[in-house]
Amino acid sequence: MATYHLSLKNGAKGKGGPHALYIMRLGKFSKGEKGQQVIASGEINLPYWAKNSYEFFRAADIYERANGRSYSEFEIALPNELPPDENIRLVKEFINNAIGSSFVISYAIHETNAALHEGTIQPHAHIMFSVRQMTDTPANAKKASLFFKRYNKKCPERGGYAKDRRYTAKAASVKNLKEARLLWENLVNSAYQKNGIDKKISSKTLKEQHLEALDKGDTLLAGFLDRPKPMRLNLRQLSITRKKIMAFLESGKEEHLKLEQ
Repeated sequence: MATYHLSLKNGAKGKGGPHALYIMRLGKFSKGEKGQQVIASGEINLPYWAKNSYEFFRAADIYERANGRSYSEFEIALPNELPPDENIRLVKEFINNAIGSSFVISYAIHETNAALHEGTIQPHAHIMFSVRQMTDTPANAKKASLFFKRYNKKCPERGGYAKDRRYTAKAASVKNLKEARLLWENLVNSAYQKNGIDKKISSKTLKEQHLEALDKGDTLLAGFLDRPKPMRLNLRQLSITRKKIMAFLESGKEEHLKLEQ
């Protein structure tokens, strides 16, 4: 079973601009190793007043309501068995189907070395978007100071764009996120099949997969799936963990040499 990871997070007001710099590797993130990690990126529906993602999401930081959100973001692990152009295609198809064509979207695909497995490439995508549904063309979009204001149902021209609450409203977000996760599963598995790769990913939890295997009488697979959910670490935690593991292994080598002597 190939690795599956798709998560959705919502960025608080004040975090949009800095995060756009990070995923697009702009500013201080453009230098050194980090600056070389972006293999593809794109900006969709930027209004005329924003030259880049940073300017758009910085405006969200300024004009969204207090304690509001500046952005939502899908973070997705990409299959390293597929070539980069195929992963780019998958990301674009996911954006079209899971978000849509009337939103401001920035995406970047990064290729990094797996923190705990040297030599293993770990591609992943950041898809950052505003939940404001833009009903005008980018050239005719509302100015920044109005774009993020509260929607005015009676006089739409006096307010900002309405928010799409598919992934933020409590009643709908769980269902819609589950559908987005299933969409990604189907896209990747279809790409595997097309490229002759005998692998599959699943958006279901380990528990759900374990029960399915038991129902099918596949005790070997059920035993494999009967394990704790893997712990997700951020990049800093991964780096610290890897250093600790390497230090432990090195200390073991030293002790072994001492015993031999």
